[in-house]
Amino acid sequence: GELNMRAYEAAASGALLLMEADNLEVREVFADGVSCALYDDATLERQLDAYLDAPARLAAVAEAGWRRVQAETYRAHLERLLVGARALRIGPRPFGALPAWRRAYWLGLHALTTPDGARVEAALGHFRRAAACGAERAPLAAALGATAAIAAEVGCTDPATTLDQAARLLALAVEAEREDVVSWANLARVHALRGAGGEARRAWLTARALLVREAPFPLDRMPLPGGYDGFRAGWERAALAPDLDARAAGFRPLLAARVAAGLAVADPAGALEWWAESVAACPGVDGNVHGLARALAEAGQADAAAAAYARLLERNPFDQEARAAATTLARARGDEATVARLADEAACLARALGREPTAAPAAMRA
Repeated sequence: GELNMRAYEAAASGALLLMEADNLEVREVFADGVSCALYDDATLERQLDAYLDAPARLAAVAEAGWRRVQAETYRAHLERLLVGARALRIGPRPFGALPAWRRAYWLGLHALTTPDGARVEAALGHFRRAAACGAERAPLAAALGATAAIAAEVGCTDPATTLDQAARLLALAVEAEREDVVSWANLARVHALRGAGGEARRAWLTARALLVREAPFPLDRMPLPGGYDGFRAGWERAALAPDLDARAAGFRPLLAARVAAGLAVADPAGALEWWAESVAACPGVDGNVHGLARALAEAGQADAAAAAYARLLERNPFDQEARAAATTLARARGDEATVARLADEAACLARALGREPTAAPAAMRA
């Protein structure tokens, strides 16, 4: 059990505080028989009778409880914090010690990762300051290219022109730093959005070659797209590593998964192999497991596809796309028991959420 606000409120009101004896925290503040009364199923009535039969004792324990909580106020807590803070000393400020252009650069990247609608304008403001402070060409070109790509995707007035600008900026970034695998992957994605499939495939392959030979790459680049998904969550976890080698080791499998997924789209003939490589590199990105499951189904590997969809549903039972695809696959195989099970699970989930089961997707209906 926990000590919640009602314990403080009871004592503060001048009442006798009665608390369960198995509460794990009450003894950290109150003492049984001194400032509170503890009870269990066997002693509740006996405690009540004892205190009601001894009004003076009841009043003394209640008053002791009242006095005990007088120090548990916002003011008292703040005063204690201030006393403790006086002993603190200002430590090193690594961010403040960075060159001015680096500080502006990092602030711009941070702005890009937020979901705010003004993130592009905010990031550009920081990058302008970075440029004015003498920013290095490669990281600034990479950052501006990523910013343009995000602007095109979130809705600017001329997405095609903005994507062309993104492609030129990212090309400048990889020209200045050939082993910048993040910018190669970003460039490939931008080319794909522009409809330049051949250029996209060449950029993906370049990124993959760099990863295969474990070339060192800059750790301060912004991977596209800017949305929050399993890839982004993994990237942010890896970015917390204080050791740069550990950070690179965390980024590498995520990039390998992203690059292989890009090649699966750019090279449909080899999609199955590329999706398998992507999932092997980073099994926790559900979108890539979806791609592998679809490719397996298209290749006639029904059992393996069914297993992939089962893994997706085990991780996320609410994945309607996986449930519908698994149902379609089971029906094609004549596995009506699996079809029925998937439909029953969907109905159970709906009821657990307090909703009436809705009509199943077409793929889940006979």
